[in-house]
Amino acid sequence: MGLGSNEPSWQRQRVTAEARLPFTDFEYRIQASDGRIAWYSVSGEPMFDEHGAYQGYRGTGKDITERKLAEEALRQSRARIRELAAHQETIKETERQRIARDLHDELGQTLLAIRLDATTLTEQTTAAHPDFHRSARLIGLLRKLHLVAHRRRVALVCLDRKVQAQRHLARAVGPAKARQVAIG
Repeated sequence: MGLGSNEPSWQRQRVTAEARLPFTDFEYRIQASDGRIAWYSVSGEPMFDEHGAYQGYRGTGKDITERKLAEEALRQSRARIRELAAHQETIKETERQRIARDLHDELGQTLLAIRLDATTLTEQTTAAHPDFHRSARLIGLLRKLHLVAHRRRVALVCLDRKVQAQRHLARAVGPAKARQVAIG
């Protein structure tokens, strides 16, 4: 008897055979005496004598073990590829985060050094040239306003890029995965 003879496919096959109906490409597996699993595909047609009495089935069968092994190998290969792709994405994200941290730290240190130098320079020029400092404060205020406007423009550009990237991601991975990425 085949392995898994209590499976639904075997139960359907029994019903078909008991009803004396023809069947095509019924696939089943058996375990050989050496422990090896073999797969077969059979098709059959019921035979009846001239009085309509059932005589048995006539049909064909073929060994499909190699095909089944190849199908299983393909399934495993696809699963492994999915695992590797997920792992690759994890590595990419980890590397992106590391680079972002490094850039943030480096940029923060550089900006702090510039700020300290600017403060020192301001203090030195204020004491030496008070009139120049009043004019410089007005220029500084204008520059700050200009800088705020520039930052606003940069923020809008970054926001536009983020929206475009999100749309691209949604098209690339489909709506369900995009929602999962957006939430996570």
